[in-house]
Amino acid sequence: MRWSGVLLLVVALEVLAAETFSFEMPEPRLRIVVPDIPRMNMVQQQGRFIGSAEGGYTLSVLTPAADAGMTPRDCAQSLARHVINRFGLDPKFVVGVQANDATFVMLFPYRAHPVIQFKAFLLSGWNGTHCVEVHVSRTMADAPEKQMAEDLARWFQGFRGARIEPY
Repeated sequence: MRWSGVLLLVVALEVLAAETFSFEMPEPRLRIVVPDIPRMNMVQQQGRFIGSAEGGYTLSVLTPAADAGMTPRDCAQSLARHVINRFGLDPKFVVGVQANDATFVMLFPYRAHPVIQFKAFLLSGWNGTHCVEVHVSRTMADAPEKQMAEDLARWFQGFRGARIEPY
């Protein structure tokens, strides 16, 4: 009986590990970790990294130049303003979370008829020379409001542990 509990724990940890996305960028040397999204193969294309996975998941990484000496917070604030403008968002419908000292997260649902996209942006800076924008999106068919609210709550939960870090 004792071993079956250990086995269940090992299986549960393997399932959790399978649901964590981790990507090490070669330059700048940054690791992006996002719990609760599937692993994706990332490719470099037109100056950014992109990937996708079954279930409607996509991910892209941009590293625009920062103004000299910008901190991760400075980059996050600047990038957040651009995201809000790009999607025409009302800021009161955007959830913001500071995942760690250098990783800031924006979360919001976005309707692109006939689908709904759950969007997350991990925002940071690197070495005072680059800002980092990681855009994670999950596209889903429209569903009843209660189901969407439950799915959205689960989606948001994993981003509390998301991070962008040097390696």
